[in-house]
Amino acid sequence: MRDMKRKNRWIGPLVSICLVTCMAFGGAMVSYAASSRKTISKVTINLDLELEAGESLPDLEAGKDSGFNVRAGNERYTATEAQWVSSTSKDVKIGSTYTLKVWLEAEDPDSYGFVGTYKSSNVTVKGGTFVSASRKGYDTLVVTVKTKPVKGEYDAPEDAEWKENQLGHAKWDKVNGVDAYDINLYKGSSAIYKVKAYKGTSINFYPYMTSAGTYTFKVRSAPSGDSQKDYADSSDWTESDELYIAKESVSNGSGKIDYNNTNSAANNSTSQVGWIQDGSRWWYRYPDGTFQKDSWLLVNNIWYLFDKDGWMLTGWQEKNGNWYYLDNNGAMRKGWVQAANGWYYLNPGPEGTEGAMFKNQWLDSNGKRYYLGENGVMCEGWTQVAGNWYYFYPGDGSMAVNTTISTFYVGADGVWRR
Repeated sequence: MRDMKRKNRWIGPLVSICLVTCMAFGGAMVSYAASSRKTISKVTINLDLELEAGESLPDLEAGKDSGFNVRAGNERYTATEAQWVSSTSKDVKIGSTYTLKVWLEAEDPDSYGFVGTYKSSNVTVKGGTFVSASRKGYDTLVVTVKTKPVKGEYDAPEDAEWKENQLGHAKWDKVNGVDAYDINLYKGSSAIYKVKAYKGTSINFYPYMTSAGTYTFKVRSAPSGDSQKDYADSSDWTESDELYIAKESVSNGSGKIDYNNTNSAANNSTSQVGWIQDGSRWWYRYPDGTFQKDSWLLVNNIWYLFDKDGWMLTGWQEKNGNWYYLDNNGAMRKGWVQAANGWYYLNPGPEGTEGAMFKNQWLDSNGKRYYLGENGVMCEGWTQVAGNWYYFYPGDGSMAVNTTISTFYVGADGVWRR
């Protein structure tokens, strides 16, 4: 009995020693496993997706082998899942890109794991572009990628026809997803005018119909810029019916618009008339499709000036040798105007050129006299004019008369008397 008690006295300490030893050994094993795990430093994802315009996004199948449309993997990792982020309820469109997520799993987490940051420098996406990546522990990496723009051929316009009540005006139906059209005007079998990448669904060809004969036009959907040409092909041509122009109805050629000038206001086709805003710029369109350009326009007793491309001008503008000031709304200013360099006087009319800036001349206004210099700025302080010296009150600009300015006397005519 005494021997049993002696043996039991040693059992407790031995158990404690074993537990501590096992725990220490186990921790060492975990630490060793973590330190011995190698980093999967880079990954490659292949997108083999056949995206067809007008169809739904395809089902995604992720794996390592060639039979999957989302492939990634080697002896260290493999793709286990892929899901669309973009909506799958809408049809695929030419030029659009679509986003998906790909789950990558470490093949042997004890040997290899995902560590650190993954970005475009160490994630290669073939058939698409990298968006972002996030780690879920050592075992999993979720990569968000985007497809390349969908390639395809645009649908052709329908119902190309001549407007009934506007001679020489062509129109066609808008094609979904298309921003621009090529249009060719024919007289008989000869093309007489071609328009590229026109942004609209109607166009006025009448100014080009300067001789009697039969006219037709062809229209097709087209890329609107160089970037779209990388993935979009023009459609087939759609041809209109014939339009006969009699000798007495031919155009005199006036009102021609260069529709191929991309900076022209006319390239912003619209059914609106009157004032039309495009971004921060304005232009003015008439019911026959022509527009105001390179000239003045009087609207509600206010004058506006347009450049050669049809855009309304603002600020200081020179026209026919005179300078004019147009406010932020394009309205021509008259009378006194304060600008960056001082005060200016713009002819209020009716005598002389309305709105023209005064320069190198005297102005009598409200019982006071002023002088506008060579650059049109109202003079202030001592100023020499035609060999004589005058004093103009600073800020006010009016000429001093019959008074002494700092011991210098000016007479009734404002001239400094020596």
